[in-house]
Amino acid sequence: MKNKSKNKKEKNNQASIPSSDWWHEITEEEKAAIERGLEDVKNNKLISHEEVLKEIKKWL
Repeated sequence: MKNKSKNKKEKNNQASIPSSDWWHEITEEEKAAIERGLEDVKNNKLISHEEVLKEIKKWL
């Protein structure tokens, strides 16, 4: 059921995108990654720029 409602939501989102838009030129995998990112934003699953910089400094 969850997958069906997700597909319906994606179709609704895509219906509002002009046919000349880049969205129609990217792969399904790229679209899925963007959708996951948008869901992360909605669920406040974010990492600040400062936190990322701290992690990167550990590797350098």
